[in-house]
Amino acid sequence: MLISIDTLRADHLGSYGYERDTSPRLDAFAAEATRFARAYAASYHTADSHMSVFTALHPSVHGVRNTRSASEARPLTAAVVTLPERLAAGGLRTFGYHAGGNVSPAYGFGRGFEEYRGTGSEVQPAIDRLADLASRPAERFFLFFHTYRPHDPYLPAAPYNELWEKEYAGPVLGSQEAFDAQLAEGEDFAEKRRLFWSRIDPEVPADLRKAIALYDGEIRQTDDEIGRLLDQIDRMPQRILVAVMSDHGEEFHEHGRFLHDQLYDEVLHVPLMIRHPDRVLAGQVVDAPVGLVALAPTLLDLAGVQGFEAPQAASLRALMEGGAPAAPAPVLAEKIVTLEEDGATPRLHHRALISRHLKLLSLGQRGELLFDLELDPREREDLAAIRPDDRVRLAGALARIAARNDQRRLELRDRDAPGRTEIDAEMVEQLKALGYL
Repeated sequence: MLISIDTLRADHLGSYGYERDTSPRLDAFAAEATRFARAYAASYHTADSHMSVFTALHPSVHGVRNTRSASEARPLTAAVVTLPERLAAGGLRTFGYHAGGNVSPAYGFGRGFEEYRGTGSEVQPAIDRLADLASRPAERFFLFFHTYRPHDPYLPAAPYNELWEKEYAGPVLGSQEAFDAQLAEGEDFAEKRRLFWSRIDPEVPADLRKAIALYDGEIRQTDDEIGRLLDQIDRMPQRILVAVMSDHGEEFHEHGRFLHDQLYDEVLHVPLMIRHPDRVLAGQVVDAPVGLVALAPTLLDLAGVQGFEAPQAASLRALMEGGAPAAPAPVLAEKIVTLEEDGATPRLHHRALISRHLKLLSLGQRGELLFDLELDPREREDLAAIRPDDRVRLAGALARIAARNDQRRLELRDRDAPGRTEIDAEMVEQLKALGYL
């Protein structure tokens, strides 16, 4: 089973060192699981990152990315096999309950699922499916659950909206009622987002603290909902492997922006926890940097199902069992902002490469930045000019990875070009509701 909590940064969970009690259920889960202390998303957007989880391919290879217009949407090429397809071929029943938008089936996310249904962020349909499966304990299954909470605008329900910063009396809208009172009927997501963020001045510490408190309230509300799902899992007669992840984090002006549109660690560093059915390796912490692109190979390995033909990351099972590779592979995160008309050539491409404690950001015309995450975890001091040997070494490694990715992408295009897809009216409305169109 795979649980994806959209827009959840790792350092806002208790098990990752956060001081607020945002995640008691997930923290308890982490104590029974293997927790990856340094897991990194493949990209900072939902479609790109989730498809890397589903395919074990980097975003520049699978080509699926968040779209801002219906004409730009590209489904996954049929030449790529997905995690649900591989599991279904291995004899598992497959079910998916998702919150729509950029994990919609139009991109290819529904491939391999017996049922792939949009349910908003409601957890009950997944609970109901599990309850039904409990009556057939001999059946093997895979269930994927996805929620957009804690996505902006942060408007947790009471009492979650007043757990922290209760004394705040500024302009930030901290309740759904106050928010709705400022909107005309029928306002689209873009206007809702504009209204929410227009009340937050990043130069006013109290405003920033309140925004973070509301985000944390969303996390605590989500934690309670996920707790209901975990309760149902624990009632099941089947032995269930459970992984919990997020596709990207969220920015709070650490590097001059809100939301999630950069490759800094507040966006890329995400929670990843895998619980074995027998609770072996409970409380194990893996400190090596790993990418979510390795998650599908890991799940297939642990489930005893045949893996992908050529994944771009190896199973994490050896790390979970206490092994340590002599030369850990660097972790890549990237974002193709636009493609040329041939659908294969990146026009604007940002990349990050994490190798042990060093991180290189390659930002096109903005140049390269180098950070030592051990000495500077908040990425404040660019060392590119101070440590040129490290910069050149990582830049060379990044160039080699990028070249391999370009070749792999072209090979897939030649085997089965993805072309364009038509987005139906329902998906258009979902994407508008989530702020992507």
